[in-house]
Amino acid sequence: MKNPILTIPILLLAASLVTAVPPVVGANLNLLYISPPAQGPFAAGSTVTYQIKVAQFDAFNTWDIMVRTDPTAINPVDFSITPNALTANFSVTELELTHCVNGVGSGCNAAAGDGLGVIHSAVLPLGSPPVGAVINGVILTITYTAGSTTMSTVNIFNDLIANAGIALNHIAVSGTYGNIVAQDFTISASPTNPSIAAPPGGTVVSVISLKSVGPFTGSVNVTASIDPPSFLVTATPDTPVVSLATGSGTSNLNIAVASNATAGAYSITVTGAGIVHGQLTSHTVLVTLTVSTTVADFEIALNPNPLATILASYSTTSTVTVTSLNGFAGTITLSAVTLVNKPNVPLASLSSNTVTISAGGSASVIMTLQSFALTPVPAPTPSGIYDLLVTGVSGAEIHTAVGSVNVQPAVFLRHLGWTHHLLFTKTAGVQTFDARVQNNATSPVVAQVVVLVRCGSFRAFARSDPAGTTLPGGNVTANIAGPVVHIAVSLTLPNTTIGDECTVRGALFYGGSSDPTTLTKVTIRRNTFTTNIVNPLIAINGKIKTGPSKSLALQFEQTLTGKFFVLP
Repeated sequence: MKNPILTIPILLLAASLVTAVPPVVGANLNLLYISPPAQGPFAAGSTVTYQIKVAQFDAFNTWDIMVRTDPTAINPVDFSITPNALTANFSVTELELTHCVNGVGSGCNAAAGDGLGVIHSAVLPLGSPPVGAVINGVILTITYTAGSTTMSTVNIFNDLIANAGIALNHIAVSGTYGNIVAQDFTISASPTNPSIAAPPGGTVVSVISLKSVGPFTGSVNVTASIDPPSFLVTATPDTPVVSLATGSGTSNLNIAVASNATAGAYSITVTGAGIVHGQLTSHTVLVTLTVSTTVADFEIALNPNPLATILASYSTTSTVTVTSLNGFAGTITLSAVTLVNKPNVPLASLSSNTVTISAGGSASVIMTLQSFALTPVPAPTPSGIYDLLVTGVSGAEIHTAVGSVNVQPAVFLRHLGWTHHLLFTKTAGVQTFDARVQNNATSPVVAQVVVLVRCGSFRAFARSDPAGTTLPGGNVTANIAGPVVHIAVSLTLPNTTIGDECTVRGALFYGGSSDPTTLTKVTIRRNTFTTNIVNPLIAINGKIKTGPSKSLALQFEQTLTGKFFVLP
């Protein structure tokens, strides 16, 4: 049952002011609902109409109602309160105070929820409510335009109906558009019961994990609140907005306790909120922090942190040290994971999954990070920084340490040159470019070279075989580099370019394999082409080469990776 109080400033001037008293419990059903309850989907651009109706409702003469939809499915165009059950059946005239569509119109209030996909209607009665009547019928009619997506809720919210200034309890039933597929998200924390000693204070991390339910791929806002409130204890998500485009995501909840914080238990409520089917949906998880001045505890540290930068397919190490605090002694179980949900992430492993420490002592294990030839993801970034989480558990005590490692590509476009001087007659303008490519990863990859040539106003792309060229790997740690492979790219220059200075830029796309039946779209500065390389990555030309010719001055430049995008 709804229990709101109408607070419209203009009503302060009216005799029918909604007073701040408990809502009246009606004798009737008091149903507010969407009609039809479900319809669609319809072709994009179609007009779709819904009505807000009441059924078996006690007498009233005031309303303030908002309705939200997903504007990509059905976008509100306008609404009308004429006719409605009051004006048509009881001659109660209504003055529109709020007529807001998509955040535009009269009486809009973004703080109350007005914005894209929302209509907001509020009226001021110019007459008394019908005495003793039972009201049925239309309140308002909303017109929508069908969009490109095919499902949305038609959600009634912030709804209030009043009689002579007294709010009425009622039931609100929302509707749907299209074939609604159940979708949602979940939120969890690990650990849920961290502890910390104060003094001397300290920090602890609880990893907040979010997962999609059904086809949900939106973003979730993560916030945290502490009870009892204390400015000496803080809980801050390092990623306040988590995208679930890949089905899951994480945010580290960094909990800090000042050295003079009050000992005791603190309840940290972590809330994830996102728009599901056009409706604001939130879920919470409780993290209970125990702050004690006497608890025997331990801490975990990584050295070095961040770990040393490595080439793809190679490994690096860090020492994990567990230290006793406040006389702690016992065995700690350790685990290490990479905090990212992407292909080819580096794998973390420990030389031992347990350590035993004495009071005031410490113990160490070695963490090894092994990367792969295709580790740096996603394109167009030519390197990848990966967060790592080491967790130690001993009974109810759980502590973590967060580290990072930077994995650089091991595949390079070493040089971009030409096989002969760019001289041609008016009928012979085919030019061949020679790309020298090297793979220093320990396993082979498949590569394709793309060049952009600019000569005056002429601009064109050329590419090598879209199925790619196999690049054998090397072994940098053994001082054995991968062989330099020559990949040819040809382009016909029109005779209008004779005498122009030409700029050539090269890019290298590579992956673990190619598939003639799988085409990946790649866009370079609004020019789209296809490649057979599966899930291609991007490398750049790290050298600058200049070389004049008799008719064309050529300048080879480094590729600007920020202008490259790989599309799904």
